[in-house]
Amino acid sequence: MNTIIIQPTDPHPPIANREGFSAAENFSFSPSFDLLSLNSHININSRHKSVFIDMRTLADPVTALLDEVDNTPKPRTVVIETRTKALRYTVNVIRLLRQSFDDLRIGICGQHPTDYPKEALAINFVDFAMSGDAEPILKQYLDYIDLPQRLAKIPGLQIVDSPVGEPSFVSNIGNMLTTPSWATNFWANYRVDGNKPICEATIRTTRGNTGLPPDRAHPEWSEPLRYLDFKMLSSLMERCSAVSVNHVNVVDPPGVWTQDYLIGWCNALADFHVRQAWGLQLLPSGLSKKEHAALYEAWCKRVSFIFPSCDPEILEKYGVHLDLNTVKETIKTLKKHRISPLIQYWIGGPEAGKNEVALITSTIRELGFCDFILRPFPLHFDSTVYEECAENMPSPGLNDYLEWAAAPEEHAPPPAVWGGQDAIPDIQSTAARILRKINRSPKRVLKRMREQVTHTPWIEKLETKSASIDVIGPPTRDP
Repeated sequence: MNTIIIQPTDPHPPIANREGFSAAENFSFSPSFDLLSLNSHININSRHKSVFIDMRTLADPVTALLDEVDNTPKPRTVVIETRTKALRYTVNVIRLLRQSFDDLRIGICGQHPTDYPKEALAINFVDFAMSGDAEPILKQYLDYIDLPQRLAKIPGLQIVDSPVGEPSFVSNIGNMLTTPSWATNFWANYRVDGNKPICEATIRTTRGNTGLPPDRAHPEWSEPLRYLDFKMLSSLMERCSAVSVNHVNVVDPPGVWTQDYLIGWCNALADFHVRQAWGLQLLPSGLSKKEHAALYEAWCKRVSFIFPSCDPEILEKYGVHLDLNTVKETIKTLKKHRISPLIQYWIGGPEAGKNEVALITSTIRELGFCDFILRPFPLHFDSTVYEECAENMPSPGLNDYLEWAAAPEEHAPPPAVWGGQDAIPDIQSTAARILRKINRSPKRVLKRMREQVTHTPWIEKLETKSASIDVIGPPTRDP
């Protein structure tokens, strides 16, 4: 059986982006680590063949997708990654494929069929849905595709006209999964041209949610936490340079990174002699000397600190005992180790108060105007905070997205922000007020002037005027 795994296009941000504010759900443009893993699992651990298509990279997505399917030998199956917030985009792909090919078996995987198996199976033209870890489910489906009695017994597989079952998760995921092959033939599609080509990849070391307070706003709250093998991931990181990947974003939720786990991950990279730039996300807290040393030795280049709120009482719900002086010292130490700190301030959350602008502005100043970005508080239906707060706030819900996907001509796309459409003006106003206050701060202006003076490549500027000047490059780092 030949399988085509599809990553649909992303929905447009509900709020326009601007400098210092990003409404995009993801900061980097990279293929889904889970879909690449699924693709490799089928190719390596089964007798079937699979290809991966990211529709976001196609100049003409419709024509290119149809050509790819048309060139795939029969029998063939299509699997489409499906999220509730992007449900309409998946439905568009399903309808396009069903209108063009009558022999395809169409399935879906990902967040939506895992959280809502019954609703996922009700989507028109869907033959099967996979709830949980898709790798073993898809392999068994392809093996027993002509044996209905065997298909009905596959855990996590939802089939039309059969009872809806519970999601299925692999307990020992580290030994079962296959990491992506990191093929060299498609990474050029992810390069962002600036002063030099930048290509980023995304990986994660776990699946599921810790269930602990630090991850209450992050997805997969119903999934058990499972750990991938460090050696396997280190080998994958080591191969990044062969495909021209400049940076790797490790996107595990911050609750995963205990001191022992962080040092263990860094030691695994150091033991494997990995020389690949990477970054991770943490909640605002101090790092020990051991953690600083481990990050440096492992070639960490970016640490993103997430402020779900700047209100100390709210941060306590995330298990954060805020000490800005400690965070400030941590930022200074990271910079000394040539690790770039970035702070994300989430605004417009379900627990935000009227003093949100003052709290965020004060925090930015207290932290010495460290590089930051504002973004709307993320809305994840499979998060603990959604379970706690959805009833008390008019947010888009499952029915809104189901109606939108079924009749897009009659319904506007639900904005994926807390409070829905009515909250967007407040979020825009909050962001504008914060940026205006910070950009007009005299200390901020002076800091930016100093940065321009100290970081301007004066030698390179002189070289352009006089070819006789020899330029010595910046010192290289060798841990």
